[in-house]
Parts: sequence; structure tokens; C-alpha cells
Amino acid sequence: MPIDAAVQQAIDAFAPDAEEISNVGGRAHLVKLRSNGDWLRVRRWPEEAPRQRVAFVASVRSALAEANVVTAPRPVPAINGGALFIERAGRWFEAQEWREGRAGARKTPPLDLHEHAVHAPANLPGDALPQLAAALAETHLTTASLITPSAPAAPLRSVLAAVSRQWRDDHALLRRQALQQTILQRWIRATEQAMPEIENALTAVDFLSQSEPVIARFNVWPAHLLFTRAEGKERLATLLDPSASAVSSPLLDIAQAITHGSGWTTAAAEIGLAAYADARRLSPDERRLLPAVAALDLVAETGRLLRIAYSGGRDADWEMADFARDGANSALVSLETILPAIRRATESGPLFKARPWIRRPRPDAKPGEKSTPGRSQTERRRTNDRRSD
Repeated sequence: MPIDAAVQQAIDAFAPDAEEISNVGGRAHLVKLRSNGDWLRVRRWPEEAPRQRVAFVASVRSALAEANVVTAPRPVPAINGGALFIERAGRWFEAQEWREGRAGARKTPPLDLHEHAVHAPANLPGDALPQLAAALAETHLTTASLITPSAPAAPLRSVLAAVSRQWRDDHALLRRQALQQTILQRWIRATEQAMPEIENALTAVDFLSQSEPVIARFNVWPAHLLFTRAEGKERLATLLDPSASAVSSPLLDIAQAITHGSGWTTAAAEIGLAAYADARRLSPDERRLLPAVAALDLVAETGRLLRIAYSGGRDADWEMADFARDGANSALVSLETILPAIRRATESGPLFKARPWIRRPRPDAKPGEKSTPGRSQTERRRTNDRRSD
């Protein structure tokens, strides 16, 4: 694949002595090159990316590099001026050090027509989840200083509103084909149950508005994880692509780490929460609301994947459609599994109303004997008075 002219201009700005230039995975917007003996990558942002978004992500990359966060590739500045992002031919470009490693996803996600990767869940190594949760906590702590009124923000209330709007559109679109597709029937049934439960759970705690926010990545996928093998174990070496970062709840990243990896189970949720909380504190309400936030993400992602799989008609890219269908099925299994956990989160504990006191028979009551209510408040007070004498 030839190098795009604008990409070549960006390469010249970041590494004028570049050699061994090649596209990565057949992607025109991403190239690998060697400069002064070091391997680098140059990336072109999607066409719709505004300057404010590119600048914010550059500040995230810079903060991680200054703190020497080992899972974050170091940004490479342009030769003239030292900017971390530049514009060429009306598009934004950035460069980072190249990282080696085995991707968390065995199959490279295909690209849509807008150069967006079609990500899907994939099984991660057995000990990847606690490593990933700990790495996310580290990045959240490191980038906390970037939480300002001008930073991009996506609070849970806004996320729910956006997912609800898209869900209604997806529901109307996919319902037309549901009679012929079992997976669409499952999706409609699961999401119709999930959406009211999610809203009830989040509303009960005012969308965690009193909890401390973080710079969430919103983009935790197996394809963004690179692993290396050391001492016979898989080690998380690199966490790629913070391009969707925004101020929000840490639960969104934790939920994606669980459900986009090996899928939702109670054990996985406990492992993810424990590993994250070892580095950064979570409130009881945050812990309890993880199933609801995970379900919210799953509603969005299953809808996205099914839309890709079934709305293309005869002109659809069938390889992409099959990839999206398989990913949707994996995510849908997690959504169906998580539904009881959402209900439990709104039926017990501090988030729930206290259950009314019920009079029961005394344990020593004889058969046929009428139940005697517990001691009255006056009787209890008399007993306490005698004890205090």
C-alpha cells in the first residue's frame, strides 16, 4: 500500500530522516517507521476530529509520559516547534514511540469507511484483568490534574441520555429483521429489560454526581492492549489509544476492562474492582453500581455491532459483518448475564428502602399459641432503667 501524500508530509515533520516506512495492518492512517535507530508510529486522526479533542489527548499523553507511566507510549514532538500534534492537508497527525508486543485481540479489527476500527470483545490472558484494572487506576491518578471545567466531559447522566437515544434508533432499525434473526430477538428482549433497570439504578444515586471523576479512556478494547511474556507469564506492557478520553466515572473504564475482555461474571467483577481499588479508592456506591454501568456500555456496544452486522444490505462487507456478529453475540451473553446483578444493586443495601418490621412467632412458642408481639418500647425502657440503677 502506498503512503498517502498527507501522511508523508506528517512523517517529514516528525522524522525527516525516516526510513523503512510501512503501513500498519493495511491501515492508510497509521504508519511505522525508523528514525535515528528508534521505531516510531505516525497516526492520522479521523476527519471529524476537532482541534480541541486532539489537543486534549496530547495533554493526556504528555502527562502520562512525564509521570513515566510504563504502559503509555511516549509522544514524539515535531522537529520544528516541538508540537505534539500538527495539521497537514486539513487533517491532524501525532507521533509516538513504537511498542512491540502481542495484541490482546487475536484478530485485527476491520475498519469502517471512516477509518474507525470495528472493535469487539475478545478473550484475554487469564491474569490480564487485574493488570489492566491496576493500569487504568494508575492512568486515572496520573491525569487527575487535567480535570478542569474546560476539559471534555461525559458524566454518567449524559452517557445514559446518549445511549438511550441510540438504543431507540437501533431498536427501531433492528426490530424490522428480528423475526428472522434469533440474536436480534435476544438483543431486543435483553435491552428492553436492561434500560429501565439501568436508569433506576443510576437515578437512585444521582448518577454518582458526588463521586470523584477521572479522565476515563472510553476505549478499553483488547486490540488496544499489548502483552509481553516474562517468566512464563503474560504481562501487560502497553495501553494504547486514549483518543476518546473525557472526564467521567472510573466505572466506565473498569466495566469495559471486564466485559470487553473475557466477559461479565461475578468473579471477574470482584477481581477488577479489587485490583483497581488497591491503587485508587472506590466508594461503596461506585462498587455497587458497576453492573448498571457495565450494562449501559453493553447496550451501546451490542447495538453498534448488530447495526454493522445487519444494516448493510446486499452491499455489506460480509467479512466485517461476520466479525461484528460474533462480537455482538459475545457482548450479548455478558448483557444477559448481568441483568440479575443490576436488580440486586437496587434491592438491598444503603441504596434501598428499609424493609418493614414483621412480627413473627417467638421461637419458644407452643403449637397453637397465639403469636406474642415483641416487647413494647415502654417495656424495653423499664428494663433499661432497672439495668442503670
